[in-house]
Amino acid sequence: MIDLNYIASRFEYFNRLCFEGSLSTPPFRINRARKTLGKIVFKKQRTLTGRWRYSQLEFVMSGVGVAGLSTEEVDDIILHEMIHYYILSNQMQDTSAHGALFRREMQRINKQYARHITISRKEDRISEECEISHERQSLVAVIHFRDGILGVMTVAQTRLFQLWDFLDNAPSVAFADWYVSQNPFFGRMPRRTTPRYCVVEAETLEKELQNAARLERVGGTIRKVADGRYK
Repeated sequence: MIDLNYIASRFEYFNRLCFEGSLSTPPFRINRARKTLGKIVFKKQRTLTGRWRYSQLEFVMSGVGVAGLSTEEVDDIILHEMIHYYILSNQMQDTSAHGALFRREMQRINKQYARHITISRKEDRISEECEISHERQSLVAVIHFRDGILGVMTVAQTRLFQLWDFLDNAPSVAFADWYVSQNPFFGRMPRRTTPRYCVVEAETLEKELQNAARLERVGGTIRKVADGRYK
């Protein structure tokens, strides 16, 4: 069974190896959960800009859950949780619990350091179910902020005109592009009735908006335009 000294020592080692020593040391705790092998416990609060603020982060591992696993497997679980900790402690806004930012870091570490970090089978199964159940049309706003941040939100149809007007007049917004898409990537997002967005990378949007149709507003009518590609 692992102990706190082992978790702390591996955290320190992988912090230096994979994260350039940039992570502060969190409180560590061991519980007796059987299904969740590790997790980052935290509090979050919505800021005035619509971003989440994460605080009081705690690194938790299951002593029971990892019993019988090899050292390599335990270390991969620790690294998995360290990626979460890296994202949360740096106040980064991912697209989901294991979204674009998480997967990018997971792939980087696996490739550079020959690790085998994964998303659990249970989570993969949930993801597949979400993709099946969210094959629906999404109204997507891509928000270009003046400070360089790129945001995205899906909008409830009943608030489309209201939020379109809001983004057109928001001082912090340079401009917003609108699309309609059936991509499950957007289907998993909540339909917003207020201006709450997720921060994304341009490369992610370029991929996920490939088959979307761009929207334009002409007076009281919103219609598709021929070129729906993300630019």
